[in-house]
Amino acid sequence: PRNLGMLSDARQRDTVARESLAAVGLDYQEFAERSPFTLSGGESRRVALATVLAMRPRFLLLDEPTAGLDADGRRFVHTLIEALTQQGVGVVVVSHDIDEFLSHAHDVLILAHGRSLWSGRATELIHEPSILQSAGLQVPQVISWQQREGISEDDYTLDPEKAAENILVWRAVKGEC
Repeated sequence: PRNLGMLSDARQRDTVARESLAAVGLDYQEFAERSPFTLSGGESRRVALATVLAMRPRFLLLDEPTAGLDADGRRFVHTLIEALTQQGVGVVVVSHDIDEFLSHAHDVLILAHGRSLWSGRATELIHEPSILQSAGLQVPQVISWQQREGISEDDYTLDPEKAAENILVWRAVKGEC
């Protein structure tokens, strides 16, 4: 922010730096003076994200934010996205991994060959498998599980935990549990 003429007061810069590093799970004391060349790949990504958050954006565009991350890193990204949206930051995620992000999405835009194929609520996409196929995307696993079990399309959910509950209830009704 200082390079853009923002935060001319040193104390204010320090406060924003501390808050931004904390938001991405990094300790100010440990990272404030470290050379970027000594950071691991994950640390480097978090510091880069902290620098963007320090600018207090109204919108954030993340391109494949979980690519190459382990399970803990992916969980952290999802938690951060959720926290940012609760703070009123608009977050746009670009991803080929529909399974990872669909259950967290409010609205979805599906692109193929540079053109918009479909846009709408994530929950509406459940009923549009042909759109996914025409974009070269697989039906999300959470939907496949429910289809395989014979659950009514009206009862489909994008939430994996809720889908598991639906499947268990459905199996109990069918006498399989």
